[in-house]
Amino acid sequence: ELLARVFAAKFGAADAAARLDAAALNPAERGSKLGDLSACARARAQIAWLLADDAVLDEFTSLAPRPVAVAVAAGVAAYVKTKKLRRVVCATVHEDVVAPLAPRWLFATAVVTSCWSPKGTTGFEPTGDARYGVLALLKPG
Repeated sequence: ELLARVFAAKFGAADAAARLDAAALNPAERGSKLGDLSACARARAQIAWLLADDAVLDEFTSLAPRPVAVAVAAGVAAYVKTKKLRRVVCATVHEDVVAPLAPRWLFATAVVTSCWSPKGTTGFEPTGDARYGVLALLKPG
């Protein structure tokens, strides 16, 4: 079944549209079957589905191109504010989405260093990409 119809059946037409807007799903993606979506679009559909009180969205923009990720962060923050959701936390290591989230508070976690396994080995080597993780509590409306 088409994504927009699945959401409308679960949440009603107006809330379905608001959720899909928050996750920056475009008309073509909304008119597709879930199994036909890209990994990025499926991840954004999952974000839209999970928006509720007490939601924890972990690495919610990792698969998205950065401009889309920023749009999703702004959309999620706006949805949380409009719907007056409480205790919604976003976890990310992507600094570009923190400001659009407009969080009530931030908790910086330890430095995260990504690693990779060279072909033919069982160990891991650092990539040199170090980031700070952040937990952001969003502001209710």
